[in-house]
Amino acid sequence: MKKITFLALAAVLSLGAAAQTEGFVTKALNDDGEPTFDWSKASAFVPILVSETVSEALNTDIALDMRPNDTNIHLWVWNETYVGCDDNSGMNSFGQLEDHFAMTVSNKGWSGLGIIKDGATDFSFIDDTYVLHLAIKGNPVQSHGFGLGSIPFALGETAVYAGDPAVLVKNLGTWPNDGEWYYVDVPVKELKKLGDELFSSNTGGASAFTDNFFWIVSGGTQGNELHIDNVFLYKDSTIEPELLTGDVNRDGKVNVSDVTALINMILGTLEKDWESADVNKDEKINVSDVTALINIILGVAK
Repeated sequence: MKKITFLALAAVLSLGAAAQTEGFVTKALNDDGEPTFDWSKASAFVPILVSETVSEALNTDIALDMRPNDTNIHLWVWNETYVGCDDNSGMNSFGQLEDHFAMTVSNKGWSGLGIIKDGATDFSFIDDTYVLHLAIKGNPVQSHGFGLGSIPFALGETAVYAGDPAVLVKNLGTWPNDGEWYYVDVPVKELKKLGDELFSSNTGGASAFTDNFFWIVSGGTQGNELHIDNVFLYKDSTIEPELLTGDVNRDGKVNVSDVTALINMILGTLEKDWESADVNKDEKINVSDVTALINIILGVAK
């Protein structure tokens, strides 16, 4: 049975500390029962746990498929800490009469589940323009911890502690206890503020990640219910990518291709891009920028 390596998950403790939303939580359906999700800004999807109808919408533009398939992508419930929840039917978060993902904490004194792909997986394309989307409903007093790669966060009205030794997990908001669905959309760049690495180098790094890609914990109280729906990543066209220092050709990487582009700009065979090519920020584009760029590639400077 695969267990998450980032968190020992010996216990997840809930304390009475109310969470404040930071703008990540919004109501899923409007008064007419229509989804409030803006499909027009979303592309290059990474489906994780999605309904049949939403799968059809995503299938036309998938960057990487991470849906459990019992072949090479697995959803593991660790040590039988969850059992299935019968209350998983009705209207889902996109206004469709479809089942959603629902689990109940068992009697093991802790809980955890994760999704993992056999072998190494390349997630290096997931940059700051990506957003993690999921929907949640139920009693927010029963907080839940989530993780994308190596970064944990919590949702609900109470604090979540996790790990060995236990540490406080950042709470990104809560939702009303009204039986309605609420979307949670967290930009990857916000998740990166919560930890050192989105995909830990200890488990292969972004280009060869070998650990649980997405995971959930729901405390140790028997009977706690988890109700989530339509979990996926998407590229948000409204988010401007952050320019890496030294990324002269703006391909999201800093390597020898940027040196070539920079030299061509200096020689005049390529139009100057002042924002990216002025590596040392002296308001000039010359050989000093080439030196600064090479030092970045060699790891001498940042």
